[in-house]
Amino acid sequence: MEYQIPVKDIMRTDVVYVSPDTDVEDVAKILTSIGSVVVKGDKVVGIITRRDLIERYIVKKRGSKAKDVMTKKLVTISDSKTLEDAARLMVERGIERVLVKRKGSIVGILTTMDILKVEPELYKILLEALKMKSGPIYKQETMFGQCERCGNYSDDLKEVNGMWLCEECRHELGYE
Repeated sequence: MEYQIPVKDIMRTDVVYVSPDTDVEDVAKILTSIGSVVVKGDKVVGIITRRDLIERYIVKKRGSKAKDVMTKKLVTISDSKTLEDAARLMVERGIERVLVKRKGSIVGILTTMDILKVEPELYKILLEALKMKSGPIYKQETMFGQCERCGNYSDDLKEVNGMWLCEECRHELGYE
């Protein structure tokens, strides 16, 4: 099956920007309601996700400004590429979101959840491929997705014996 929907038809254009000198505390407040912020000075220089905040600010105590905790290596895709191209890129890089570019400028963001909303089958393929890949996304303790036992969506999935399980199923099976 091919997923030829252009990224530009699905991407979100409501990208939230912060400056490199924004206090991490302010970034944390923003991240309580969205999954990421883009760091922009004269140009886009990074992205901060909740995971970045936890790893670099809370655990490693890298600094108190956005520039101290941001991911500097940006992954982008052209808005004319397809969802299939985007999903492949996410799998290759082990990430859950890509910045969308048009003529060299950031015009949006696309996440695995955006793909889920329009192409649930592609999302399943993406999730399976990410699970098999040993990229950074699976070095984290939990992730968002569909529990492979009960089918419910959860932001607290953990891998147990090769299956991604929600908290309730892990508890029922005696893993917590």
